Amino acid sequence: ALRVMLGICADDAYVGVQVLKAWVHALQLPRGRLHGMDANGHELDMSDFGSVYIKYNSLPTANDPAGSALLSGYDGDFRGVYFSPDLGDDSFNQYGVLPMDLFAGSDAGDGQAEATPGETVLSPASGVRGDAQPVPQPQSAGGPRGPLALHTKLAEGAVAELLPDIEAAGGSLRLVEATPDGEVRVSFAGPERLKYGIDAALRASPLARITRVTFL
Repeated sequence: ALRVMLGICADDAYVGVQVLKAWVHALQLPRGRLHGMDANGHELDMSDFGSVYIKYNSLPTANDPAGSALLSGYDGDFRGVYFSPDLGDDSFNQYGVLPMDLFAGSDAGDGQAEATPGETVLSPASGVRGDAQPVPQPQSAGGPRGPLALHTKLAEGAVAELLPDIEAAGGSLRLVEATPDGEVRVSFAGPERLKYGIDAALRASPLARITRVTFL
């Protein structure tokens, strides 16, 4: 595959990171930075953070090396892994929700190297750091979810990427609003089953840091 995107929905940060480590090791994917588990270089206590969504991208971006990931809060009901390989044939390929323990027996080198504050070690040879974004903290309903930046134009690009496949499946999608805390609100019409794939694909988009998708 030219690129592999992973979307991990887990009950807490510890489980999510362990699943990320196992999948990255088993699939021999690159390891980069993990954003969202520290603030200003200081490791955060994630024990009460709640459920998480981890978005992994095997390719480098303008700000991160190959294999970087973003951890954010997640209020959805799904638990498992969305696997999205780019095969270079202009098709949209996504498989999920796959079991989190699919590679549970994989030796990812957990615990064999020490981590400095703000760093989560994926293997003895390479760690992933969380030194770019303060982590979003859970708040009351309607409140902000954190300081993750999301620009409307980037969100529009993420939606536009999906349109050909959505329209081919008999649906339509339009961006209504993109909020500074990472939420996108979209107007959707079409088969209900498409919503699950749209939600995961938008969260996994390398164009924007999308933490939540709301269908209007």
